Amino acid sequence: TFESEELNEEQERELAKKFRESVVDSGVRVVEGDMLGVHHRIANFWQENPFKILAAIGVPTVLYIFKGREGQQHLQTQMKIMHTRVFGQFAVITMLLTLMGFKEYMDRSGKFITEEDVQARVAQMQQSRAELLMRLQRDRMEAEKVAEKRRQAQKADVLKSSEVKNLLKDA
Repeated sequence: TFESEELNEEQERELAKKFRESVVDSGVRVVEGDMLGVHHRIANFWQENPFKILAAIGVPTVLYIFKGREGQQHLQTQMKIMHTRVFGQFAVITMLLTLMGFKEYMDRSGKFITEEDVQARVAQMQQSRAELLMRLQRDRMEAEKVAEKRRQAQKADVLKSSEVKNLLKDA
């Protein structure tokens, strides 16, 4: 049993190694340490929420452009709105292209995660595997119980049918 335990431990280590490789190769970038830097968190947020960032930056930018037109008294309000629309459109489209370019880069390169996150994902995979193995074992035991009940029922049916045949012969 000692050799089988060693073999089992070696299989578990190999499986954990494969799980880790799976996580690392899943399109993430592992950062050393137990915490992401501010720039990593911002990049992850940027990747996940580009339109929130666009709205958070774009609306104040357009308002700033409109406020900048207040000093131009020679322009009518309609012209101020038209200038704001044109310049605001340019600013927002430029921001959109920049945001989406960075998002595309992050999508290709992968999200930043820490080594701790990798270990947590590996642990989750191992737990899911253990639960699956337990469920399979339980299902196998239940199937054996059902098969045993069927065998017993079949034996009982055979006994009853042989008794009936004997009674018919005697009659």
